[in-house]
Amino acid sequence: MKMKKILSSVFAAAFILLTPLSAQEDVIPLNMNVDDYDTSESDDGNFDHFLFNDETDFCVLIDDEADILSIDEEKKLIECMFPVTQWGDAAFYSFNEDYGMPVKDLAESYYDMLLSDDGSGSVFLADVYNGEFYIYSGGDIASVIDAETTETIMENVAGYADQGDFFTSSTSAFILLSGLASSNGLPVGSSKEAAVPTDGAFQTLSYTNSETGYTAILRDGADILSDGEEKKLLGDMKAVTEWGNAIFYSTYEGSGSSAEDFAATVYEDTFGKEVSGSIFLVDMDRRWLQIHTDGSVNRIITPNYCQSITDNIYKMASAGDYYSCAAEAYTEMATLLKGGKISQPMKHASNALFAIIIAMIICYIYMKSNGKTESERAQEKAHPVFKGSLNNLSVTKGKLTSVTHSSSSGGGSRGGGGGHSGGGGGHGF
Repeated sequence: MKMKKILSSVFAAAFILLTPLSAQEDVIPLNMNVDDYDTSESDDGNFDHFLFNDETDFCVLIDDEADILSIDEEKKLIECMFPVTQWGDAAFYSFNEDYGMPVKDLAESYYDMLLSDDGSGSVFLADVYNGEFYIYSGGDIASVIDAETTETIMENVAGYADQGDFFTSSTSAFILLSGLASSNGLPVGSSKEAAVPTDGAFQTLSYTNSETGYTAILRDGADILSDGEEKKLLGDMKAVTEWGNAIFYSTYEGSGSSAEDFAATVYEDTFGKEVSGSIFLVDMDRRWLQIHTDGSVNRIITPNYCQSITDNIYKMASAGDYYSCAAEAYTEMATLLKGGKISQPMKHASNALFAIIIAMIICYIYMKSNGKTESERAQEKAHPVFKGSLNNLSVTKGKLTSVTHSSSSGGGSRGGGGGHSGGGGGHGF
């Protein structure tokens, strides 16, 4: 709540500084005449505006299907949307009919149709029929403007939309989107394709413990840490090299496999199977945190502990504080390796729920037992095997036969063959 109030105050100040539109020349880097933009009339009589940023190849798209903006308003909206094209495409879409879908799903579908799931950009969707709007971002823009921040932006511009003023709400939203992308240090012209790590495409930091021979490797392929944060994090990772190797790996390279398989593959390709150590993966494509451990480290930091650690830190990643998120992960791993304990709120909650269920079963059995007649209880005592089963025995036509029960347990993968050794756990953010 405190962070939300701080963001709200920042956004309120931004509105004061960035409005009215006539005073925006200092914050909108345009060196072209808006009147020169190409426009083409669509079949339904509305005007669709397309403008490409020649330096980044991202574009502005205005699809005013509901015809709620005048030509002058559309041109002013282009001015507010254009700065976003430094980091991704910017789209405005309005419609005035009931599609029978939540506005959030429509915005995401429009984004996927416009950019596919490999692009970067933001869509402002105005549902005039239901009086709703939604902002959806993906790719690099979503990496710095998370769902919580986007929600706060929408809250700050909702007042205009509630009055039917989608022009002011959309212009204000795009000003805030570009301002946040810039203040968060998102590189101009970045794209998901450029962020996919390849050999030599990003800096790798490493440290080898001279006493144990174990190594810490930091590969920030998604560039979510500053140079200073990378050096600090490598220092945080040194503590776990007393027991095994350590990898920090961030990427946009979403593969067809699961995050657990991806993390295990990266670790095994680096150090080999069943070699003691761990990897902390930040998958920006899936928005997922994954910890995988192997060898003797896996016997201490089990899949359940991996799950608990990611449960404890995912909110930091959601807030965009990736350094604190990773530093806390390695602090908790080191605590466990030293024989200490970490917070496991989700495990305690599960245990409490399990205890309640057991208590309910016991109460049910007790109530059912008390409801039986004296003759029924006497018969049970006289002929226990005729209940049908007793421990590992069963009755078939009056004969006792042995019953074999099988059991299984999960929690990560283990073993050889073509699969991975070790195991882990993760959490979305």
